[in-house]
Amino acid sequence: MSKQYQMEFIYNKSSSKTANYIKLFYCQASFIYGKINEDELSTVFNRISSMLDNFTYKRRNAIELGCNIRREVFDDRIEIYNSTGNDSLSATIKFKPL
Repeated sequence: MSKQYQMEFIYNKSSSKTANYIKLFYCQASFIYGKINEDELSTVFNRISSMLDNFTYKRRNAIELGCNIRREVFDDRIEIYNSTGNDSLSATIKFKPL
């Protein structure tokens, strides 16, 4: 039996307020990728990154596209950066073993 992992979303502690679009994206992604098997772990980060490309959100009365959100995909995590211009780390998506 393969090991199962659960999505963990870590918000940056230095920011005073987490953007609502980050929280909304986490809700959608955790619904789809809430628990995954160990063999799926290698491809799920690329799937989440492409899901972020298709994500749309409203900010300051304008519709924004997720492809404009800067992020870096690593083997063990995705780092999402703030899109308000200061490029600080906003959140990290990881999977922890159950």
